Amino acid sequence: HQASHAAVGAVMDLLGDDPRPADLGDEEMAAAVRLVEERIAAAGPPGDDRPGPRTTLGGGLRTETRLQGFGAGDSALLVSGPTTTRALPAATRWFLAGARGGHVPRLQLAHGAVDLEPAAWVVAVTDGWTDYLPDGLSAEAAVARAVGAGGGAGRAVGALLDQARRGGAGDNVGVSVSGPW
Repeated sequence: HQASHAAVGAVMDLLGDDPRPADLGDEEMAAAVRLVEERIAAAGPPGDDRPGPRTTLGGGLRTETRLQGFGAGDSALLVSGPTTTRALPAATRWFLAGARGGHVPRLQLAHGAVDLEPAAWVVAVTDGWTDYLPDGLSAEAAVARAVGAGGGAGRAVGALLDQARRGGAGDNVGVSVSGPW
């Protein structure tokens, strides 16, 4: 909980609530991750030898025709269009922060940009969602079903949250949906 709030706060402080279009450079993306790491580390109690707060993180900046995304851990960023649904690459399972001392990402942050099809949906989900998909159901299939059912972003969010609850999820589920522009 602490780590997630620290991570979101760091990104909001860096990019604001109305960031420029999806064109951050690699150094800017790395700076965002470093700031997130520092904020997460600061969120833990000082002088404690136990592992500190940690989180996975995924996100993106969207325009009508482009999505720039990043991911760390098993939070996911997915794009669903009329012809295909795919997850953007993310680093393997790892956490931002978590260990005392030098808080640096344990793996390279996965990031990149993709062109969006007309009528594309963008869906960001936390690891509390991806961890509770039923066996045999991919994140791509669940997202394609939720956004393809019609009814707008609110209905898609509800369908994705219901899917996680049916899979046994508790309180660590976050879903964000951006419909076609």
